[in-house]
Amino acid sequence: MAAKKVSSSPGVPLTTYNAKTACGTVISTPHGKLVNWYNAQLYNGFGDVNTQVFYDAIITTGGWSPDRVVMGVLDSSGDGGSGFVRIQTFKFIILQLRANYANFGCAVGWEYWDAGTTDSPAFVYPWQWVESVSSAVFGQQSLPAKNVTDNPLPNPAAPFLTLTESLVGLGAEWLWAVWALNVTDGNLLKAEQLLNLTSLL
Repeated sequence: MAAKKVSSSPGVPLTTYNAKTACGTVISTPHGKLVNWYNAQLYNGFGDVNTQVFYDAIITTGGWSPDRVVMGVLDSSGDGGSGFVRIQTFKFIILQLRANYANFGCAVGWEYWDAGTTDSPAFVYPWQWVESVSSAVFGQQSLPAKNVTDNPLPNPAAPFLTLTESLVGLGAEWLWAVWALNVTDGNLLKAEQLLNLTSLL
């Protein structure tokens, strides 16, 4: 599912990769590329950076080029409902993705102003978090390539987990349920209305 749908932000519906999008990303189109890269939100229920499988799925199943997909994460646990990953884990995943994809796109953190403040040990300044991430993205350290799995993706942690499961029980797809609850700030009734679902209650 993550391979077919990339979220632009918690408030914007999921975008499905289709022929229109492809036309805007192919350099040979009359006006060149309209979109240089995509920020893939791998937190708040749209993915998980504790593992490489969500990024892998975007590339392998979704058909996206790694140099066009920037891995978006929460850079502080206070910046989102779920999905924060400590810097050491994040850097390890970056190194693994670099080993698997020579043209790995990059990484981006949500909310620069407090980047790294909830890491252990905490960073004093946000630029220190960026510097640490940059060492993984651009540094000399490397890992051996790891096989990419085609196993089904697990459901990532979501900010409103119980409510998400309720919507899935009513027939919603996981990512759409996550999206609806994110944009309604966890309001189950409004999320049901957005998804055209009727509760059994």
